[in-house]
Amino acid sequence: MAGSCCRPSTMLDLGQGYRSGEKQNQACCISRSVIRSKNIIATLKIREETIEHVLNAAMVTKVANDIVPELECCGGALVLSLLAAIATLLLATEWLVSHGSDNRYRSSTKPPDVHSKNILAFMSEDIEDAAVVDFLRILDEHQKMCERQGKYVEAQVAKNRLQELKFHEKTRRKEAIRSRQIAERLGVEEAHMLELSQFKEAWDRKIQDYQDNVERLEGNIKEKHQNELLAYQEKLTDSQPKLKYSKDLLNLRRIEERLVRAKDYTEAHKIKSKADALETWEMTKWQQDKMQGLVQKEFNFKTRQKQDTEALQKRVKAGRGELDKQRQVDLERLLQRYQNVKAELQQQQNLERVRFERFAPLSIQSTLKK
Repeated sequence: MAGSCCRPSTMLDLGQGYRSGEKQNQACCISRSVIRSKNIIATLKIREETIEHVLNAAMVTKVANDIVPELECCGGALVLSLLAAIATLLLATEWLVSHGSDNRYRSSTKPPDVHSKNILAFMSEDIEDAAVVDFLRILDEHQKMCERQGKYVEAQVAKNRLQELKFHEKTRRKEAIRSRQIAERLGVEEAHMLELSQFKEAWDRKIQDYQDNVERLEGNIKEKHQNELLAYQEKLTDSQPKLKYSKDLLNLRRIEERLVRAKDYTEAHKIKSKADALETWEMTKWQQDKMQGLVQKEFNFKTRQKQDTEALQKRVKAGRGELDKQRQVDLERLLQRYQNVKAELQQQQNLERVRFERFAPLSIQSTLKK
């Protein structure tokens, strides 16, 4: 086992290789870590300078000292195996960070779209999960190896660390689920607000178009009524009958003529004065009756026009009422659809949380057995 240091090794193989040849085993494990990291980098198409930056010895040593200080007593093989996982995680993280913020790794023609960001997020989660699984599996194998070798103190240290990492892993996954569910709910809210805004804009345009059409119709009927009224007034003026004097007035005029022919000027003057007064009275009465007739006929004509305008306004009011009713129906349908989506999402998220609380420990444990 110790001689085959470049193949995938168990914790027992790494421990025996370390005891048989510390320097050779260290070189082999570091080489294996680098090869593994470079394979991931080659898949992700990271530039060489990124690899050199992440594989900086000071960075890796610092991360190792921060994560596994209590496992120094367990031997260099375990630390090196952990460093391999750490280097892998750091490489992938550096790639994701550089691709998210450095213009050198972006397209020169268009920015990354939402789908690309989602792919990077999924890749980041997968790589992080793989690194954590590596940690857990290494600690689990080391615990079993110490148990077989009778190193119970070291086994207890590994067990405590394993339990701690399991707890942190469960917490991390729970937080990831919570963050994703919050993002999903925010996405539903944003989609609903966008749909509500589009709904309002569409109905504002529809109502404005209707109002513009109403104003056009009202303007047309007003102009039509004005033209019709002028034409009707001219027709009334032209069609008025001429004044017809009464028989009494005509009789007085005949008497006046006979008296003038008889040279009876005194009596003729009296009859003329009486006839003139009667003619003035009949003329005044005729004009009054004529004006009253014109006013009445014009009033009747305007009344018919007013009825036409009121009928138009009634149709406009009914049409606006139908629009408002349809808008309310569409709004209630939109809100109900939003409530349905929100309730369905809430149900799915509740079910996901219940499943996580029930099966998360089993999932972590089954991962270690693979």
